[in-house]
Amino acid sequence: MRRVLEAYSTFNFKIGIKDLSTNKKIIGRLENSHQKYFENSMYRFVLHGESHTGNKVQYGVDFYDSLNVTQKQRTAKDVLMFLYLLDHFHVERHLNDKNGEKCRQIESWIKEI
Repeated sequence: MRRVLEAYSTFNFKIGIKDLSTNKKIIGRLENSHQKYFENSMYRFVLHGESHTGNKVQYGVDFYDSLNVTQKQRTAKDVLMFLYLLDHFHVERHLNDKNGEKCRQIESWIKEI
């Protein structure tokens, strides 16, 4: 997930993932309710690799490995929703979603926030 966001943010906006959901011009592309959600989303903390290196050295465990399955799924959903809201065509093409089923699933998640 981190690599996907890094590639997307670097290629499209020339910024790192920690700035992707806090950059005012980028987050401004979303509806107000979505802006607040993604500004506060835990995916930024979970996927920000530099902070995890210190945890691994200090505690002998990678922070991401300590998350349960539900937390990892929530992070993946947040990433997919955020990218979809920024550029649904980009996500659709990468998911190879010819019948639209995967995108409809993402849209249903978005309605829940």
